[in-house]
Amino acid sequence: MNISGTAVIQDDSGLTISFATRVERIERLGIDSYGPIAFARANLDSDGHRIPKTRRIWTMRPDGKDLRELALAKKITGIPSHPTWSPDGTRIAFGVLQGKPDKAQWSLWVQELANASAIQVASFSPGKGPIWQAAWSPDSTQIAFEHGTQEDPQRTREIFVVGVDGTAEPVQLTDTLKDNNHPTWSPDGSRIAFARQLNSVTPYQVMLMNFDGTDTEVLTLGSDPSWSPDGKSIAFALWGRTAKDPTNIHLIHLDQESKIRQLTSSPQDDLDPTWSPDGKKILFTRSRTGFGDDTDIWSMNADGTGEKKLTSPESDAFWAPTWRPSSSSSLPKFRFRHELTVPTTPVPRPGDNPLWTVTTEITASCDSNE
Repeated sequence: MNISGTAVIQDDSGLTISFATRVERIERLGIDSYGPIAFARANLDSDGHRIPKTRRIWTMRPDGKDLRELALAKKITGIPSHPTWSPDGTRIAFGVLQGKPDKAQWSLWVQELANASAIQVASFSPGKGPIWQAAWSPDSTQIAFEHGTQEDPQRTREIFVVGVDGTAEPVQLTDTLKDNNHPTWSPDGSRIAFARQLNSVTPYQVMLMNFDGTDTEVLTLGSDPSWSPDGKSIAFALWGRTAKDPTNIHLIHLDQESKIRQLTSSPQDDLDPTWSPDGKKILFTRSRTGFGDDTDIWSMNADGTGEKKLTSPESDAFWAPTWRPSSSSSLPKFRFRHELTVPTTPVPRPGDNPLWTVTTEITASCDSNE
């Protein structure tokens, strides 16, 4: 087993103490086969609507524990939303809103996790629609995203793609004056799936197109597509037969003559499915009341079993979940808690406790034989 960890200890004057020590206790906490989940979070008002100025990006472990707000780079001054991890798990992309509502300006940013540096890769003039649902290409060189382009940006969104280095202008892939949203790349990078609504009274359709925007075709009715890691299936949301029926998560098998299977059967709306890196689980959002913005993040097995609510409290809304891929290896990861007993100083002063007990956490990986 390979174990690595760092403990930094200082005395009251700020002096770092060097020491040799040994592990007194190791406690296995659990298995972590992939990284944390990032998501958007905001407070709700008395009517159950999200308060935009409270919107932030947070992370949590796959079991819903250890919630932490993501610290943004200092140069980012707006309100972030809709995060998405890079395929190697080292970067995160998200849209940022700046300015007042009547002159709102949206931009797309990429932030490094290691040093919190960030670059702006796309920006549009004030008054245009939001930048939501960004999706990395499998080779991490491009990001596809949706952006509102007309006077009614919520109903007229197009799909764009831009390089992650921020040196080139975004390229518009769709030009339909319709609502095109929620792009997702095929694992081989050759195609992009997305949702399209022709007008406000027709249902959404899951569409497919080549990575350059050519050869667009209809796959099935539905919205919020998410391509599986093995490329064989697409998870998506589908409305019921009437306007009063809830939206549930479905799966279409691309290698089985487009066979469709329903995964959830909730009386509330289920939306925005996204796969775990190993393809074994699916995250999605579920409304608490069936309307409004009061959504939680849930997880389930890829076959629809094992539903589990991950977020709380109900005074907040949680949405746009994205699973961080493992950035090191495909081996299982284990979290350990260890206690170190070390001297406070080389020569304890009168009245000092001669020992400190320090509890830290480390990460280890091992194969099945260790």
